[in-house]
Amino acid sequence: WENAEGELTREGFERFLNHLRTILVKDKARSGLVGEFTQKIYATQKLHLGQDTFKLIEEYLDIYNTLLDDVRSYDRFGNHEFGNLMNVMLKGLLGTDWIPPLLCYFKHFGYGDGVILDFLKKLDIKYSADWIGRRSPTDRIMAMIEVIKVIEAAKNVEEVINSKCFDIDAGSFIDEIKGPIYGKRFARYLLLKLDHLYNDKYLRLNVENLSVEHILPQTPANGSGWVTNFSQEERDEWTHRVGNLVLITGSKNRELGRKDYKEKVETYFKERIDTIPLTLHVLNHNRDEWTPTKLKENHQA
Repeated sequence: WENAEGELTREGFERFLNHLRTILVKDKARSGLVGEFTQKIYATQKLHLGQDTFKLIEEYLDIYNTLLDDVRSYDRFGNHEFGNLMNVMLKGLLGTDWIPPLLCYFKHFGYGDGVILDFLKKLDIKYSADWIGRRSPTDRIMAMIEVIKVIEAAKNVEEVINSKCFDIDAGSFIDEIKGPIYGKRFARYLLLKLDHLYNDKYLRLNVENLSVEHILPQTPANGSGWVTNFSQEERDEWTHRVGNLVLITGSKNRELGRKDYKEKVETYFKERIDTIPLTLHVLNHNRDEWTPTKLKENHQA
C-alpha cells in the first residue's frame, strides 16, 4: 500500500482508488472515497476488507502501470500507436473517467491479439465526442459505466467492440468543431488528436510543452499581407477555427507570429514544428501562401 502510494503520489493513488470504486460500484460517486468503499463496496460485500482488498489493488495497479508504460506497449505492438493515443488522451481529455473501462477491459481480455487498440480508439471517440458534443458530466460518467457493464457481460471481445455503447451523436460533435474553437477546453485535445492521426506510428508523439498557434494571426499588423489577403469579415469568421490552428513547441511570440506568411514559415515555424505532424503537414502543403481558400480547404480536411 505504501509503495503504491509513493509510486503514484497520494493524489494519484486516491484517483486510482476512485477508478476501482467505479468498476466495483458501477454508479456515479455520491460521497467521499471512504464512504463509498464503506457503504457501497464493503457493506454490500462486493469486496472484503483485508487481503482481498490488497489483492485487487495489486492486480489493478499492475494493469494500470502496464497500460501507461510506453516501453511495454511498444514491445507488444512493435510501434507507438497505442502509447501515443494513450498520451493524447491523458494530456488532452477532460478528466479520467475513461480509465476505469480501460482497466476493466484489460482485466477481462488483456491485449487480445491487439484488439485492445481498437477498443482504445472506440473509447477515445466515445468519450471525446460526448465531451465536445456537450453531454453533461453525469451523462459522460454513466456512458463509461455502461461500457464497463458491457465488458463484464460480454463472452468475447467482438461483443464489446461491436456494442452500441460506443454510439455517438455525430451531429452535435461536428457542429462544435466546425465553428470557432480557440479558447475552448477541447481545442488542444483536438489538435493533439490530429497530430496522432497524421503521425507515423513508429515515432513517439510529442505531447509536452506545446502551444496553440494561429497561422492567420489574431491581430495582424496594418498594411501586412494578412490584411490584404483577408477581409475583416473573413478574419472575424475564420481566425479561431480549427483550420487556422496548429501546435508549436514552446511559448508563443506574438510579434513574430504577426509576420507575413512566407516570413512566418521561415523564421517562426521552422524551429518549432520538427516533431509536430499536423503542423508539418499543413505548412508543407501550403508552403507559399495562406489565403482564405487555403484556410477553408485545410479546415474542411
